[in-house]
Amino acid sequence: MLYSEYETEVNILIFYFLPEPTIHGGIKVGFQFAAMLSELGLEIVVVTPNGAAPQWFTTRVPVTRREKVVSILSPKDRVIFSLPQDYQILKELSAKLIFHCQGTDPAIIPVLMDQEVEILTCWTQANEFASKFSRDSVDVGISVSREFFYSGKIKTSRSFATMPRRGNLPFSEKLKQFNEYQIDKMNESMTAKILQKASGFLARSEYEWFGLPALEAMAAGCVVVSPQTVGGNEYLISGQNCLIETSENLSMKMAEVLSFEDKFDYLRMAAMQMSYRYHPASHFRKLQNQIEEGKLKFLN
Repeated sequence: MLYSEYETEVNILIFYFLPEPTIHGGIKVGFQFAAMLSELGLEIVVVTPNGAAPQWFTTRVPVTRREKVVSILSPKDRVIFSLPQDYQILKELSAKLIFHCQGTDPAIIPVLMDQEVEILTCWTQANEFASKFSRDSVDVGISVSREFFYSGKIKTSRSFATMPRRGNLPFSEKLKQFNEYQIDKMNESMTAKILQKASGFLARSEYEWFGLPALEAMAAGCVVVSPQTVGGNEYLISGQNCLIETSENLSMKMAEVLSFEDKFDYLRMAAMQMSYRYHPASHFRKLQNQIEEGKLKFLN
């Protein structure tokens, strides 16, 4: 079915409820998903508490205030949400609920137990978690913004990027001899520019659900050194496209990588190759196929 046909045949208004658009991965994933549904011809509006749009990345998806939407929702409307705390409030409304599962915090269990809520997951581990509660979920995927993908410019040797807000792990004295780019309170464009020039990326968040920053760094051609994650094993394969280390050894391993950069170039190349599985074009095709196959039931 052509999407010009889809747009005229289906008249469903979708509202995606999100919290304040602060610098948080879940906000970006939510807006990216909404934007992709919009590109596929669906009418969608993001709803935030005060109607604010994010200032740290760009989006063309319309945004409105929560209080304006709550009073007008009807059974024909569809509401997507990703924050489990919104569940009880939204449950009292008449719209069809769709949970965009971005993690596996125990707080989402009541949502998964509600058979009337359609479940969409972003990655394999979340899909498997939902299945533990006998829920059939649809893996709608996740993607890395285009500006992160390596442009081919020469990297700054002996340099690494890190995000202090992601964790405060032991820091080796040996790492202090290298150039450190701290990514803190920066917009997406500035973050992408730093990752494009950094040779390595030191992930600092232990047991991350998915770890989008590490995947963005891989797309930018960084050698990633990361602690163990919960959901990131979908793309982080230690010794093949990254290095997984204990928190105590992370900075020592990063220092080793920067001391012998050529030795680890195979990780850089494999990382970039893996990242293309999460390119927006691949994500778009995935959603397009799911819609054509009728897997997204809230559109029926």
